[in-house]
Amino acid sequence: MQVFRTVWHWARRRHPDKGTNWTKKRYFHTMEKRDWTFKPPGSKSEPLVTASSVPIVRHVKIKQHARPFHPEWDPYLAARKLTTKIRNALKTFWPIPSETPDGSW
Repeated sequence: MQVFRTVWHWARRRHPDKGTNWTKKRYFHTMEKRDWTFKPPGSKSEPLVTASSVPIVRHVKIKQHARPFHPEWDPYLAARKLTTKIRNALKTFWPIPSETPDGSW
């Protein structure tokens, strides 16, 4: 709700002489059954992402009896290592602010 309020105030501040309906028609659209989706006019980028559109990914704990030097557990540990590599590859596209050197995006 805070993001919507901030974007709405920005749009109203940008055009102080225009009405509420004009501001909504210019900046907020209906996309896939969702009303009030922010997308600037003439923008070729995607609309603003909502938090509810991001899937929840749960942390999977490592099995208690897994031993890294026991050959019986090699397939299990290899699969975990692969998912870690994928997660790290995705971080290059969407860095976490605390992990960047200057703490910014």
